[in-house]
Amino acid sequence: MQRVKEERIKGGLSDLKPLEIRLVKEEAESGLWKQLVSTHHYLGYKRAWGRRLRYLVWVGDGAIGAIGWKSGALKLQSRDYFIGWSVEQRKQYLFHILNNDRFVIAEEMRVKNLASHVLARNVRMVRGGLGKPLWGEAVPVGDLHRPGAVFR
Repeated sequence: MQRVKEERIKGGLSDLKPLEIRLVKEEAESGLWKQLVSTHHYLGYKRAWGRRLRYLVWVGDGAIGAIGWKSGALKLQSRDYFIGWSVEQRKQYLFHILNNDRFVIAEEMRVKNLASHVLARNVRMVRGGLGKPLWGEAVPVGDLHRPGAVFR
């Protein structure tokens, strides 16, 4: 039975063994992903359009986090200015960009550096599993004064 881990965990990363990040493939896992995002993300759950990847973060038999990626936004002024590409270049190469759509760690997880560790591991997984070069991942920082385990 898959479930969200509800007990509070304090300590260090070494206390979270085994810590796994797994691609969501089954309907039950999709339900857990939606539950975590609905409960713990300040924007809640909204159906994402286009191509997307979803991952669950596990400690033992309980899910403690959710990560969502979707295809790069068609137009994003700050990104497009930074890259310096033309409209034609953007159309040609946009598939090399991913946007982090959701990233949440359950509030019960009081583990220093957990969010950074999980996000870095997941970026490596995504880069290794796409079968194409990935030029960048857009990970919005948002309002650093929001409640939630990632912002502490």
